[in-house]
Amino acid sequence: IISDKKRIKDILSEIRSDAKATLEASGHSTAVERGLSYQSVSAFYQNQTYGISAFRFLDEVCNNFDKHVDKLISVLGVLIQNVFSKDRLIISLTADDEGYKYFEECSRKLYEGLYQVDDVGKGLFNTGELPDIGLPMMGVWNEGFKTPGKVQYVARTGNFIKKGYEYSGALKVVRTILNYGYLWMNIRVKGGAYGASCGFTRSGNGYFSSYRDPKLAQTDQVYKEAAEYLKNFEADEREMTKYIIGTMSDIDTPLTPRAKGRQAYSMYMSGVTEADLQKERDEILGLSVEAIRECADIIAAVVSCDNICVVGSEAAIEADKEMFKNVCDLF
Repeated sequence: IISDKKRIKDILSEIRSDAKATLEASGHSTAVERGLSYQSVSAFYQNQTYGISAFRFLDEVCNNFDKHVDKLISVLGVLIQNVFSKDRLIISLTADDEGYKYFEECSRKLYEGLYQVDDVGKGLFNTGELPDIGLPMMGVWNEGFKTPGKVQYVARTGNFIKKGYEYSGALKVVRTILNYGYLWMNIRVKGGAYGASCGFTRSGNGYFSSYRDPKLAQTDQVYKEAAEYLKNFEADEREMTKYIIGTMSDIDTPLTPRAKGRQAYSMYMSGVTEADLQKERDEILGLSVEAIRECADIIAAVVSCDNICVVGSEAAIEADKEMFKNVCDLF
């Protein structure tokens, strides 16, 4: 099926170009994704398929195409049979009754055209080793990726569930408080960065990141002190109500049919139920100042993982290189 080497090379070159532009333009996302990959299995594989590791793989294949193309074609052939398999088919459809009826008829032809693979993945990479690009395994890596620019994208990541804590809807409000209060004031206003943010997921992943930041170590110090800020958090009833309303506006926004379908698919794949979402809403609506303070330990757990990833200027990274286990050029 895959035999046109010139076409393959053209496609890979285009993907590499897009990947490079994305890594450069979204340095904050690049740093967070790479940082999360040190501990999160899902982020680890995402990094290999979309992040820095994926770009380096594409770069190596494109630069030495004749050396790798035959092995690549062999592996892609096996992948096609395993991905487009009847046993692995999942369909997510958003449509009215008429649209569903039409799709139901067409889907039979789609299903019959798929492969029947009894042992999915068997021999997948026995067709020859693909290039070794030195993928870091999970652990504490702490990397600084140097770029020609003069600003930094500073990320600190971790997983609080691995530290023994549980996810709560309260973390949604904590995110709002930190993003629009603590991080904004200390990194945007005082530090001079274009922006800063944090986030905490059901899987336990947590992150802090800055955007177009003139600082590096100073920003990381702000992250380290976030838990202390929450321990001493103060807000009257009016302020708490504003934080809760601001948080809920991101959660219960009106959705188009397409967005509803995307959300339903995401919930199905991640095992999240309507009851889980309602529990999260109840936790947010019933939140108190004391509950925010109790989240300080969760934030401290994220910070204590000591996972740091920075995409930034060579001068800044070299000046604080003792923070990293690995320092190299982004490209």
